[in-house]
Amino acid sequence: MVDPFNVYEQNAPAIIYLTFCHLLRQCHTALSAPYPLLPRESSSVYKRKVVQKSMKTLIQSLET
Repeated sequence: MVDPFNVYEQNAPAIIYLTFCHLLRQCHTALSAPYPLLPRESSSVYKRKVVQKSMKTLIQSLET
């Protein structure tokens, strides 16, 4: 027989990501969440995206 609690633990997500709802103060899920809320991206990933976007903007401005 399969223990449903054991199956849940094996299939549980390792990281719970923020959603737009969690950013709102009135959101009930942000206030009553039984788990720690983590940002969607690490700071290094965010910085890389910012650099890529600025490089893309620079290239577009040089082409015109």
